Amino acid sequence: LWLEAIDQVLASRVMYFDGTGIDVLARDDPKGKRRGALWGMAGSSATMPELAAYVYASTKKATKQREGELGPNDILALREGIVVTDMDTLFASQRRRPELIDCGCNMHARRYFVKALDSGDERAALMLGAFKMLYQIEEDTREAGDAERLAARREHSTPCYDDMISWCRAYVANVPPQSPLGRAIRYMLTHEVALRRFESDGGIPIDNMAAEHNFVTVALTRKNYLFAGSDAGAERAAIAYTILRCCRLAGVDPVEYLTSVLPVLARRIRLADVAQLMPAAWARGRVAA
Repeated sequence: LWLEAIDQVLASRVMYFDGTGIDVLARDDPKGKRRGALWGMAGSSATMPELAAYVYASTKKATKQREGELGPNDILALREGIVVTDMDTLFASQRRRPELIDCGCNMHARRYFVKALDSGDERAALMLGAFKMLYQIEEDTREAGDAERLAARREHSTPCYDDMISWCRAYVANVPPQSPLGRAIRYMLTHEVALRRFESDGGIPIDNMAAEHNFVTVALTRKNYLFAGSDAGAERAAIAYTILRCCRLAGVDPVEYLTSVLPVLARRIRLADVAQLMPAAWARGRVAA
């Protein structure tokens, strides 16, 4: 089921991607533990996620994972089409691949201006007001089809973003580059093409929030167990998170689902039948029955 979830996310129309850390017990380390990584993916056919998957790697580096592990470059190398990420340098080499349609995260860009405003630079408030307008357009078209959403974006979002970029270009030469506002402006200008990709397709989301939501449960449970007992334990955690998140996105009770599916998995089944045991397909099958 875990491998099937990964395959389905990689084959989805839109893929979201992000990562977070997970501590793993390591007796040979002076601190007694080391930092691994959980790479989270979500897949959708439009702007709302429909399924998710997690992969564990023993290092947060882009490469140099243990044999058999998948790091961020390995995962993205398996993908073609729309990928929504933040602009982490770990993903830089894969984002340049012509097979990927690189889409930026405007929520991430917005946070830089929040930091600038929090530092006392009131000039950032104007940009935050513009972001509020962009997100209001997204909210107003949440239930719309891709064509209708795209029309609204071109009519309202594109002129707004044009003004935002013009504002950044007007200020960039006069704001210290290492100041909070300077960092916010440079982020916008450097990644303008990826950040504005949502203006070209009604099915492309405005941000990578779906991937970040993947880690809410991880953050909550991580506070309880503190660390995984081994790399194998962290891999099992990635599998458990995958199944539970897919249940959540499909609106399925995980206890009811696992009670039904685990006995089936305990028997010999064909790989071709695994897709029908995924939470969303399982729920559809019960409704049909």
